[in-house]
Parts: sequence; C-alpha cells; structure tokens
Amino acid sequence: MHRTRSILLAVVAACIAIAMLPTAAFAISRDLVLQRGNVWVNHVQSSSKSRTVHGVPYSQSKWAYESGSLVATSSKNASSIGYRTDCSGFASMCWNLRDSSGHPYSECTAGFGAKGSKKYFQISKAQLILGDMVLASAVWGAPSPHAIIFAGWVDAAQTQFWAMEQTSSSTHNGTILHARSWQAAVDRKFRPYRYVGLEDPYSDVEENISATDAYGSAAAACDAAYPTTHTVTVPAIVIASAAQPADQVTAASLAGAVGGPVLLVSKGSLPAMTAAEITRLKPKRVFVLGSTSIITGALASRIAALGTTVVRIRGANSFQISASSLRYIMAENAASKHPVDTVYLSTGHGIADSLAAAPILARTGRPLLLVDRDTMPSYTRAALKASRIKKIVLLGSGSAISTKQDRGLRKAGYKVIRVQGTNSSKTSVAIAAHAISLDVGFKWKSMGVASKSSCTDALAWAYANGLTGAVLVTTPTAKLDGSVRSAAISHRVDIGKARVYGGAGAVSQTARKSLATALRSGK
Repeated sequence: MHRTRSILLAVVAACIAIAMLPTAAFAISRDLVLQRGNVWVNHVQSSSKSRTVHGVPYSQSKWAYESGSLVATSSKNASSIGYRTDCSGFASMCWNLRDSSGHPYSECTAGFGAKGSKKYFQISKAQLILGDMVLASAVWGAPSPHAIIFAGWVDAAQTQFWAMEQTSSSTHNGTILHARSWQAAVDRKFRPYRYVGLEDPYSDVEENISATDAYGSAAAACDAAYPTTHTVTVPAIVIASAAQPADQVTAASLAGAVGGPVLLVSKGSLPAMTAAEITRLKPKRVFVLGSTSIITGALASRIAALGTTVVRIRGANSFQISASSLRYIMAENAASKHPVDTVYLSTGHGIADSLAAAPILARTGRPLLLVDRDTMPSYTRAALKASRIKKIVLLGSGSAISTKQDRGLRKAGYKVIRVQGTNSSKTSVAIAAHAISLDVGFKWKSMGVASKSSCTDALAWAYANGLTGAVLVTTPTAKLDGSVRSAAISHRVDIGKARVYGGAGAVSQTARKSLATALRSGK
C-alpha cells in the first residue's frame, strides 16, 4: 500500500485559460474508463535487469497517446494529438474528453471544479461509483489541486478508496493505482465529482460489479462477505492463481468447507490488496492451491510470514488440484460435522458450467471434480473412490461429459443425475433451478449474470454469491441468451436488481439493455 503522494501544484491561470475551450460530452462506460486508465498504469516506463517501472512519466508540459506512448516533443499541436501527462490530463484521457472537433482535450483541475459547469458536477460520497472523480480544485481553495479517478472502495466501511492517478513524488513518477485514506482526502478538501458523459442507463435494475483486475475483485468480494465494519474472524482463507480459472471454482468449494473467503495471487507475486485482506482477517490457515509451478515456494513463504500456517494442496494442473482438494474438503466438512454425500463433475476444458455451480459449492461445501469428456483421470477416480461418495451430479450435456462416461459411473454403482441445457447458458439456468431445489437457501433475488467466457469478476465473486444464496447464470458477451432473458422475465419480481459481473467487454451494452428491459417490463 503506497503512502499518499504530494502532487505538483497546477498553474491555475493557465488551467483557467484552457478550461474556456469548448468540449463535447462523449458518452463512455465506466468499465472503459478503468480500462483506459489501466493502459497508462501498466505502460512500461523503463526496464532493466533489476526492475521494471510502470506508468506514464508525469509532466505538465508533455502529452501522451491513449496507448501511453509519448507524443514527440517536435509534434505540432501535441495537445490535440494526445493527453497532457499530469493528473487532470490523465483524468481527461480516462474520460475520453474531446474538443468540438473530436480531438483529445486535456481539462485541468480548475476546469473540472468550475462553478456552473454543465459537464462536471459534484456528487456525494454515497453516490461515488467506479469511474467517478475525487477532485481537489483551487476554485474552492484546495491547497494542492489534484484529480483522481475513483476505482472503488478498499473496505466496506469506506475508510479507504482505490485511487488511479498521475502523480510525481520521491517514490514514483507516473501513473499508479493505490489506496488512499478518505478522511485524509477530505482534510485536503477533495470532493466527489462526476462527468455527464458517464453512462448509467440501467442502475435501477442492474448493479454492475467489476474491478480493475481479478485481485481487486477477489478482495472486494472478501470485504463484502467479511466486512471491516464487523468483528470478523475466519478460520482459513483459500488462495488460488488468478491465471487458473478452474482452480478458482475448486477454491470456492474448499472455501465453503473451511468457512473463509477466496483470494488471488499471481505465480510469484502477492498483490497488496490480497496481503491486506490476509492481514485484516488473521486466519490460522491459508490453503494454497497448486504446486510450485503454479504458485511459487517463495510466495508461499511470504504468505506464511503474515502470521499464518500455509497448507499447500499440490497439483500441476487444474484436474490434479480438484482431485487433491477432495480429501481436504471431505476432512474439513467432517470436522465441522457437516458431511457431504454429493460430488459435482464438470468438464475441465471450459469454465462456464462449473462457474454456474460455484455458488452451490461455496454454500454447501460440496466438492467439484474435473474430468475429460469421455474419461476420468486415474488420480481423480482414485480420489472419488477414497471419498466413498456415491451421489454424482454431472454438469452439462453429453458434449461436455459424454453419455459413455455417465453409463460407466452408473455401472460402477454411483447414483447419477445430470443438470443440463442445450448450451452453456441454458445449463446455467438449469443449475440455478437445481440450486433452489436443494432447499439450502438459494433464491432468484439478486441473480448474478456473467459472461460464459470472460468471467474474471464473476469467478472472484462466485463464493460470495453462494454465501448470500444468489444464483448465477451465464450468457454470451454480445447478446443476452434467450434462456437467461426468459428466467429474468419469469422471476423479475423476485430478482429485483440483478448483479452483472464485469464490464461491457464481458457483458455487452446490448446484453445489459435486453436484461434491463426484461426486468423492468417483463418483455
């Protein structure tokens, strides 16, 4: 977590002159605001054998393209080719500000805070949403004018927020995403602000849940499930690789058994937000999914250094990890006197079916095993036999798990049921109905909707959906699946406001509009 940085004071007179230029309000979705900001955050500023520095270098007299590359200093009209590389120029880039001719336009802090502006307006703290601004302007006497793109709350108590900003300090020069204290911002006369071009067309019936990356989504889900505002103790946390989607579903199952959240890491890096949640929740154990080829030994040691015992569940791939996890899941459920008698089988060559079932796994602690279409790996077969479970739920149609494998399981003495649809979206709706039929508290209220292929945020939140008993359905990105639309129409009174996971790149504006229409009018 980075300390609050001091920002170079803007030249107010010059800013006021620039602010008088005409601009047009180009509509932009909130997820695109963060996507544009992430390009500058992740831009490689310099690299060497010892370290790589990210972010576009800070300057009040240089401009950069949306890609983060600097506009050549010799270029004429550089200010209309790229965006100024200071705090307000970065915010202008994130919001895709353009002049009346459609050229990039860099606003300044005085312009953002100008009285009577028809483009930017002050909002309340309670109204802050991803993509809004936290602004300090000389217009109202802020001692250090600065513009920050709001990237979400760090904690449920809203004492800290994720700040995406262009900054210059002794420790960093460039674009960065870090945590800031809300009270410290208020003390420095920061105020919440909004751009009129930000799209919020479906907020009455849809809640969009997304973050700048998978680690942020998992941390936000953790804080929602175990909020800072309450005295919280968790016996264990499950850590999975952000690069292994199938492992995150296995993690949801293990989390249900151990009674804790799922957090994410990369192979050898511990994100600050993940470390912060481990430190906050103080678990006695942290389960790490995967062998050292997936999560390194050095990283496991860093996690242990936070004051917990690391339990590694080994496996070189997602098939092996799901099989290895079964023994731990059975033991944890038995220890808590909630033994399970059912295991779910899903294809290991796609995430859509197991994603839809993840809330069930998290709520019941039931295990998931990954299989091939026609065969079950020998180590998976051995794990299943050792568990003594005889009830199996197959997820998906015969194209996912073949009828040949179904017959083989029945012949081996297993009681098998199949939950399926003619495509993965229809299967997800069938899984939702199956969840409700279990009579363990699932309902249509706050139904989750996710992309069947681009599901980073949905994976991070799947176990949290399970804790609240909300079902999760999937759809193609471009167009809302007809079965999902029909479910929304049939259960719209119960659903109330649906949760849509990911930005428009996951669930498109076309799909969101169709969902909103179904929930509003039942058509």
